Formats: sequence, structure tokens, C-alpha cells
Amino acid sequence: ADLRRAMHRTDPGHRALHIGCGAALFNLRVAAAHAGLTPEVRLLPDPADPLLLAAVHLGEPATSDDELRRLHPAISKRHTSRHPFSERRIPQEVRAALREAAAREGAELFFPGRWHTETVLGLVRDAENRETLDPVSREDLIRWVRLGPEADVATDGVPEYAFGPHRRDGRAPLRDFAGSRPV
Repeated sequence: ADLRRAMHRTDPGHRALHIGCGAALFNLRVAAAHAGLTPEVRLLPDPADPLLLAAVHLGEPATSDDELRRLHPAISKRHTSRHPFSERRIPQEVRAALREAAAREGAELFFPGRWHTETVLGLVRDAENRETLDPVSREDLIRWVRLGPEADVATDGVPEYAFGPHRRDGRAPLRDFAGSRPV
């Protein structure tokens, strides 16, 4: 984990940094499977170094991991979506498949109910309103957001084309990365 890429004020527990590192680790595993190699992953391999989130050794294939190999074309297309989701229900068979995929990765997938969703959205709106008033939080965003021509050439940060739709009525359940900066 590279703390220079963290948002210390708005994400003091570095949750987003860990998620990003997890996504990079998954991409490495997919690329290794595509190349016919077996990635041997050790999570948090050194208790004395909390920034070392994983160690990966690429070995010769014992068995082919076709599920991972199949995902290789998606690596270059993967991105975070900040656009609203549809109100369409996710079919039970899709939910089951997603839960199984999460379990294979050592995780549990939980689908929140309406009450949970409304509670979380209320907390998100409250947190975003508080951050808007906090100059240090705004500095975090200014340091990480890429606007104008910079968005097309930046190798890190959040480019403006990834912001998602702008809020019209203040109800959009997404982070307003542009803040009060004009886009």
C-alpha cells in the first residue's frame, strides 16, 4: 500500500486504498492465469510491515484456472462506475452465482435490504455534506481529482469523465468528486 496515494482525511482507515490494492492483486492473478502461471498469494505476509498487503510468487502451472484466464480481456475494461444503478431486481440465480464467486475468493457477499440501503445512503449524504464544509477534506479531493486536459493524461486519481452524472436534486447516491469545483 502506497500511503502517498491515500486520502488521509476522508479515508483515515485506508479502506479505499486496500480495495484498490485488492483489485490490482486480482488483476495480477488473472494475468498470471492467462500467461499459464500459477500465482501463490500470501495475504498480509509480514506482521511487522502493515503496508505489505500481499506477496505473490508466480510458479509453473499445476492445473489451469480457466475461470481466471477467461477474465483476462476484462482487465483493460475494468473501471469504477459512479453512475446510478437501475431499480431492476437482481435475479436469484445471479445473486447465487455472485455469492459463490465471492466465497471462492474467501469473502461473503451480502445483499442489503431497503432499510439498510436507506440508512447507508443517509450516512453517505451526511458525510458528504460534512466533508464539503471541511477545508482539509476538500484538499484531499483537489489533490486526487483530475479535471480538464489533465484528466486525459493522468495516470492516477479520478478523471472527470468518471464522476458519473451530476446531482440535480441532491438525491444521487454517489460521491460528488467534483465538489464545488466547476467541471
